[in-house]
Amino acid sequence: MNRELPVLYACLALAGTIPFIAGAIGLSVGYSFLPVVGATVIAVSLYALVILSFMAGSQWGMFFIAPHPRRAWLLLWSNFVALSGWCLFLFTAPIIFILGLIILFSGMLFVDFYLQNLEITSRNYLGVRITATIITLIALGVIALNV
Repeated sequence: MNRELPVLYACLALAGTIPFIAGAIGLSVGYSFLPVVGATVIAVSLYALVILSFMAGSQWGMFFIAPHPRRAWLLLWSNFVALSGWCLFLFTAPIIFILGLIILFSGMLFVDFYLQNLEITSRNYLGVRITATIITLIALGVIALNV
């Protein structure tokens, strides 16, 4: 499929990385607690869970764009990602959670490569996903170093 990617999508996807960047910078310079917000790592973690769940839902929806029995694993995968993120948040230490996010976001990017290879998504979509994911992964790496 050759769908053009709206500029709005790219702007919103990249804007979605701002809280990750802000959290990484904040923790790096010693802002472990923010007035009104609370613990920086918890605020970033909750934001990460929202984004992880949103992206998992997007991949879940990809099955319905091009339904095929061989792609039913997308339904399982996306549920696994969302539930894994929440379980990691609820039942592990913050550093384990952050490292788990790095693995889960990376796994989702590999799935996006696969979906683009099947021509379910466009190259433009994948390009934005690569950029946003790399920014997110770098920010999560910095957060992990400062937790």
